[in-house]
Amino acid sequence: MMKTCKHCGQSKELKAFPVSHRRKDGTPILGTVCQPCKSAQKREWRQHKGERQLNEKERAAKYSAEKQEASVPTATQYAQIWTEQDEQTLLDNWEMPLADLAVLLGRTYTAVARRRVLMQKRGRVDTAVPQD
Repeated sequence: MMKTCKHCGQSKELKAFPVSHRRKDGTPILGTVCQPCKSAQKREWRQHKGERQLNEKERAAKYSAEKQEASVPTATQYAQIWTEQDEQTLLDNWEMPLADLAVLLGRTYTAVARRRVLMQKRGRVDTAVPQD
């Protein structure tokens, strides 16, 4: 008995077609593409997959580099240098709640709290650090 391959169009023996899956009763269902054509398709797919993965790795490396470049200003922004004017603003508004001071100075809550403690340790402030 013969069957025609959907890929190459040649008529071949049934044994040239791989079993694609089986029915519930266990009888095989033959594939529509012969084994040599199936092997060629798989080879092409693997090659294409390898190229695609390489492209994905290049894209990921590029994205990582761009993200790292973009994060440098952000890191610098968090490590802002406290100017004399910032410390004077902190001293002038010493009794203000930390959250409000953070908004006023454009800094994080933690940064303002640490600066308060540091200023007190350095003797810049005589009063105790207010507890919020």
